Amino acid sequence: MDVEHLETANDDPRWINTNNSSNVEEEYNDDSDHQPLLKQNIEYSPKKKVFIAWAETSSNSSINEHQNQPETEFQLSVIDNQPTVALEQQPQTRKRYSWFILIVSVIQICVFIAELITNWVLTGSPIMNLSSNPFFGPSSNVLIRMGAGFTPCMHTINNLTGNSLLKFGCLNSTTQTYQYCTLKELCHFHDDSQIPNQWYRFIAPIFLHAGVIHIGMNIITQLLFGLIIERKIGTFRLIVIYFASGIFGLVLGSNFAPEGFVRIGCSGSVFGLIAVAHLDLFYNWAHKKHPIKELIMILITTTIDLSIGLLPYIDNFSHAGGFFMGILLTLALLGAPTNLRKGNITESNMYNYDKWYNLERYRPYFLNRSKKWWIWWLVRFIAFITVITLFTILIINFYTRMFKCSWCKYISCLPVNGWCDIGKL
Repeated sequence: MDVEHLETANDDPRWINTNNSSNVEEEYNDDSDHQPLLKQNIEYSPKKKVFIAWAETSSNSSINEHQNQPETEFQLSVIDNQPTVALEQQPQTRKRYSWFILIVSVIQICVFIAELITNWVLTGSPIMNLSSNPFFGPSSNVLIRMGAGFTPCMHTINNLTGNSLLKFGCLNSTTQTYQYCTLKELCHFHDDSQIPNQWYRFIAPIFLHAGVIHIGMNIITQLLFGLIIERKIGTFRLIVIYFASGIFGLVLGSNFAPEGFVRIGCSGSVFGLIAVAHLDLFYNWAHKKHPIKELIMILITTTIDLSIGLLPYIDNFSHAGGFFMGILLTLALLGAPTNLRKGNITESNMYNYDKWYNLERYRPYFLNRSKKWWIWWLVRFIAFITVITLFTILIINFYTRMFKCSWCKYISCLPVNGWCDIGKL
């Protein structure tokens, strides 16, 4: 079966330009006895400005021989007076993969194995007894050594920093007995000034975990939400939300948790993903098959994780901070809800512009938008400014301690059995 390719609408007289959708049939013969007869059905849609052509072929000698042959369909598009471009040649939506969540999960598992090996070398056992670590993991001293969030290693504390008489317990042998070491030895300061300035402890704890139970719950929840979300919003936006939520949770905990509290885990990042899942559900509620079921599952997961955060040795500030930052960044980075995307939007011909910085290519995107759409852009801008403001205020307050909150500790603990006094120096 032969089909002749049609080139353009402007140069080919067979194209019919009409403002009403119509079907036109045209036949032509070639001098060759074996040249098939080309039968065209051409339809023009003025709304989309697209020509659609169907071509059927049949032989001069026996038309009936080709009656059972499948039709060949191809489409050509014309936008304004630009040359026709085959639809299959236009850029297609890329298929997204969830590679980041898989990679970061593997890294976290490898780091946890390194924690167990380090604890084994120092104590003779990969995990501590349950009284020291109820999560079946290494000693807190090992976690501090590997980069856990520990305020005395990060900024100056009155009556503590530089006090040579103050000793910390540390593991330096295989006897599982505590020896005493200075803050410099505990934090592994690499200079003689002994000034605590290890800012990287805002980032490194995302890859550290307290034990088997801790990393198991985080990895399962991370994969459950992260794999789907990364395919939906793309890897770049997921990376921004993941690390910003995790870091903000650690910064929030550094401001209000006891100064001797050891902060570890990717819980803040995981709660950022849960926040994205919440807003994605509300954004696309009408298009979900079982929205109520999804909402119940997300609420149950959120409630369980926040409740666990009230137990000892778990920083609930990371949970709350990560969730709040996830909400703000989802508002700032993701598109508008489905009901705000509707409107009489003129189709743009952005592929005809050579340079990305040609502002004319973006003009059709902003035309004929509703007031609600513009209000939503204002909400996104406010959310972005709020993110920057909160980070700035909390980081400054962490180093200056201008603002202190005596009751904020109850966000991360229950006032029973001295749980809220854990980590006091």
